[in-house]
Amino acid sequence: MYCVQNISSKSDYDNLNVNDVVACSYYATKYTSFQIVVEPLKVENIEKNIEKFDIRSINRNISNKPCDNVMKVFDLKTLVKDCNVRHNNISPTIDDNVEFNNYGRLYHKSYLAVDEFKICSKIRLKDLNTIFGFSSVDGEWETASILIDTAANKVFWYESAISSSTLPENPKYSEDINFNWNVDDYYNIELIRSGLNITFKLIDLKRNIIYEQTKQFRRFHGSVAFCTTIGKLNLMQFDFYCALYNYCDSLVLGDSITEGLSMGTSDISVRWASKLRDIFFKGSTVVSGVGWGKTGDVIKCIQNLFMIGYRFNYIIVMIGTNQSGNEEQFNNWKTGILSIYNMIIDSGAKPIIVCPPLHNNSNEYIIAMRNFILEQGWDTIRMDIATSINNDGSTFNQSFSTDGTHFNANGNLAMYERAVHDLEFLI
Repeated sequence: MYCVQNISSKSDYDNLNVNDVVACSYYATKYTSFQIVVEPLKVENIEKNIEKFDIRSINRNISNKPCDNVMKVFDLKTLVKDCNVRHNNISPTIDDNVEFNNYGRLYHKSYLAVDEFKICSKIRLKDLNTIFGFSSVDGEWETASILIDTAANKVFWYESAISSSTLPENPKYSEDINFNWNVDDYYNIELIRSGLNITFKLIDLKRNIIYEQTKQFRRFHGSVAFCTTIGKLNLMQFDFYCALYNYCDSLVLGDSITEGLSMGTSDISVRWASKLRDIFFKGSTVVSGVGWGKTGDVIKCIQNLFMIGYRFNYIIVMIGTNQSGNEEQFNNWKTGILSIYNMIIDSGAKPIIVCPPLHNNSNEYIIAMRNFILEQGWDTIRMDIATSINNDGSTFNQSFSTDGTHFNANGNLAMYERAVHDLEFLI
């Protein structure tokens, strides 16, 4: 049952309750007046068993994998387009394709910052001087992009924002490709994230030429966009897949420490959350960590994971490091963590609110967070103890850290062991 919401300003659009929306189409010729067609979420209608590839076995060997299939979370017809003026060079065609003309972004507003996902797109090239690819959009900012420059015959990997048609000068990676580009030919691009590893594939469908690389690449989280910076093309397909679960034992949420950034190693298996998932929960866990994450990011992740139909027995939340700088941040954390706790209770899962790890700055507010959690009587994991000297819960163990905030292999092992110690009394 479709309904139409008339949107007359950007503020109206920003206030749209996307938590109740799974399917959206956007038709616009002017920034000041447009409509959004919305369809309420029906979990039973989500397409399942789309594809028989194992998204969970790219970088680890788990003997008891709960899920070898994926589900399509959204496709080209269920996208929400941001109405910011910089995105105006996008319009639908008669046959339901989307035409990109120079700078444009098209993405779903669902905030799916999960460890593992796959996105697939098919394009018809309309200009031989076109730059296109995928970006990760976090609010108003792009946090990472992988872009193909057809004129230069190169692929650029950026761990930075692309805010205009001018590309930054220093990509993380730059690689030559040997493709023959022709107007009206069709090309596929695919991206698979597994932890911090990104596999990116470009396929010339007419000549069966393939570029494929897997690289350690951070910050591909948030809302994933198909994007162009210059040129012209028609987007024929934009599909986003997540691992297919009905119920999963646990969800682990957090910031860059949970995402696995700055560990001093490219081996994601040393991360505390990876060990918890692969060993303790036998693979039946979704990990969602966001660099610079705060309680608001955790709330968005929970809402959107529920929206696509995920349900969990336990939800483990480790958040607070990025809100431990002053009293205002701490008060915002308190408000957020109470909301998170209540959301988890309402979902029927068991909340486990982690006492955040220490760091090498003042731990006044980390200790205040710990005291608040303990005062509530919540089930918890004492990461403050795990990251302290002699388990005193207050003196930071610098030998566990790479930079005073993030943790090396020994620090991650200590956090994993503490998690197992405490979970054995809670589960």
